[in-house]
Amino acid sequence: MLIRIVEKKWLNHRWLTQSGVALGYALAYLMIVESLSNAPWPFVAGLRIAWLLLVPYRYWIALAVGEAVPLVYRNLGFADGYGSTWVLLASVPPLIIKAPVRLWAN
Repeated sequence: MLIRIVEKKWLNHRWLTQSGVALGYALAYLMIVESLSNAPWPFVAGLRIAWLLLVPYRYWIALAVGEAVPLVYRNLGFADGYGSTWVLLASVPPLIIKAPVRLWAN
């Protein structure tokens, strides 16, 4: 619903809508990871599924970017201990794996 309102306002600037979706997902991801990182349930997995269910397909690339940015930010702190290859592989968004499952279930 909110995305449709934003689309009507920024109809000629679709990249702004994509950026807004990516930023919104990144902020939601960081808030959940920071506040519930030691919780026994994977709240971030629920966030991924909820956004995949509620956001149209055309914004899934923005969701992947919005998840990759916080992952890279968090993993860069471990580059000295694990190396740059680990940072690159650990920063692949798990949302990319869940998106085909959502498509198949549709």
